[in-house]
Amino acid sequence: MSCPEKIQDFRQLRRQDPASPKDNPAAIMSTSQIEERPMTVQDLMARFPAIPRSLHDEPLLTRFAAAFSSLLVVAQQPSACSTSHSAENHYYLNLVGPLAIHGYGLSSREKVLAQIQELLDRQAADAEGFAASLLPADTSATETKGPGCS
Repeated sequence: MSCPEKIQDFRQLRRQDPASPKDNPAAIMSTSQIEERPMTVQDLMARFPAIPRSLHDEPLLTRFAAAFSSLLVVAQQPSACSTSHSAENHYYLNLVGPLAIHGYGLSSREKVLAQIQELLDRQAADAEGFAASLLPADTSATETKGPGCS
């Protein structure tokens, strides 16, 4: 099964069970099976151009891309006017968000590298529960945008 087909299966599973993804282990487990090969830094940069070039050669980023491939492939940047976030939005906010903030000059290189290391350490300590740990209790099945937002 190709990666796009696996993503489609994941989304169908989410539609069939609209319960919070945190309470839906099947949805969380399916994200770990979406990507067949580890994501490379080049894949990561192509998918998330907000990640600054200054981090492209960072060995820690190579580990980050490989370790979180299955979550990064479904991660989606939320709209600025979202009133509730989906699991895909939370994966973006927790994994890509700190890198993007560094790109805007609002965080130091040392701080973002420490955040990446902390994420890698948390994932290594609890590989099974890591994806669920990124999702707050109020995670919605789909992103909800506020009034007047298109």
